[in-house]
Amino acid sequence: MKKYIREKETLEKFGIVSPAFVTSFYEVGTQYIWLPDFSEIDKEIKHSKEAAVATLKKMAEKKYTPWHFMKYALSPENMEVCKKVIKSEFSAFDEIILLGTGGSSLGAKALCELQSYAGNTQKKISFFDNIDPKPFELLMRRSDLEHIGVLIITKSGSTPETMAQVTYLIDLWEKKLGKAAISKQFMCITEPKDSPVSRLAKTYNILCLPHDSLLGGRFSVVSQVGLLPLLLVGGSISQFQEGLVQVAESLKYTEKLPAATFVAVHNALEKVSNLQEVIVMSYGDAWRYVPPWFMQLWGESLGKNGRGTMPVGSLGTQDQHSLLQLFLDGPRNKFFTIIISKEYGKAAVLHPIDTDLNYLKGKTLGDLMEAEAWATVRALIENKCPVRVLHLDNFQEKSLGVSMLNWMIETALQASIWGIDAFDQPAVEQGKILTKQYLKG
Repeated sequence: MKKYIREKETLEKFGIVSPAFVTSFYEVGTQYIWLPDFSEIDKEIKHSKEAAVATLKKMAEKKYTPWHFMKYALSPENMEVCKKVIKSEFSAFDEIILLGTGGSSLGAKALCELQSYAGNTQKKISFFDNIDPKPFELLMRRSDLEHIGVLIITKSGSTPETMAQVTYLIDLWEKKLGKAAISKQFMCITEPKDSPVSRLAKTYNILCLPHDSLLGGRFSVVSQVGLLPLLLVGGSISQFQEGLVQVAESLKYTEKLPAATFVAVHNALEKVSNLQEVIVMSYGDAWRYVPPWFMQLWGESLGKNGRGTMPVGSLGTQDQHSLLQLFLDGPRNKFFTIIISKEYGKAAVLHPIDTDLNYLKGKTLGDLMEAEAWATVRALIENKCPVRVLHLDNFQEKSLGVSMLNWMIETALQASIWGIDAFDQPAVEQGKILTKQYLKG
């Protein structure tokens, strides 16, 4: 009860009106939703909520088997494989380079940023998630390659971008350090099947860990695809998994599930208004790579058969000086999710000498971050924009595990309501085929 009294005090402090919906966010925070003209879409929201709840109950009867990502929440992946890697020679390297693109790196990047943000720099991890030649040219000039471990992540084992990266680095290592170094310094996560990367692994005796064949890349952060990089940089995979389990335990309360409420509102807005975009804005650098991860999850899963709402990632306060004008005064076709932490810290106290800055006196940068976040929320509400706020206890591993799994459930629920397959990406595969054709001439 005291927790919710404090939540009410926060809204009153910033002069924000009562929301249309408020619920616990899996015990790591609170979810609020504000809607303009709520009464006009109330019936449609109730209808959509019934559809979402019915889907959840149907999935429960099937033990969530169609939603394969739930396996890792209902029965968390055994961590021994990851721990053995940590104890191996691979963990002794000063730096890890992760080769991968899309779902093979976005989730891990979001997780590992937590450690960088917290100052836990036991091991540097560099994400080579594109094929721009410059980073590879710089790597070629380095004289310390023997201190670098290379982690290759590709579900199919044949992703053109990743295979180009691997081809270049194997050639570089063989020329500079010899074939034996590749066996010691390279490792991969890929499906246990014949593929270009598995054949390379056999040729160079590279350790291969199995990628779950039923788990799409954009959902794979819950597996060792996300957990191993996090563990390598000193993060807590047990805390992350605790967040997954916490969401799974909440599934028995389908009517109160935050994901069901969000999907009901989203589906209602999409039906009766001009909803075209879903904005996720994180106030805090610790989660700066979470919106890009969400963008792939939502866009690649739902953008099919003429359906979909455009996901847009944003970072506060940075984007207040670039996108907020459009958000507030542009087309009314957006549904906002603003992510705010209750724990920005009390360090960095401000002591301005200019009297015009007296409003900052004795305040911290965290105070300013919190005030700006809630000011954005209030401005959006007053400009009649539909807004969800995830007011989280903190930006640590458990909260991220909760949030990521919640977004996966929201995505799968919305796909079910629209009658589309959330787990394929036919248009993306078409692009891969054409790329290969062009290169063949």
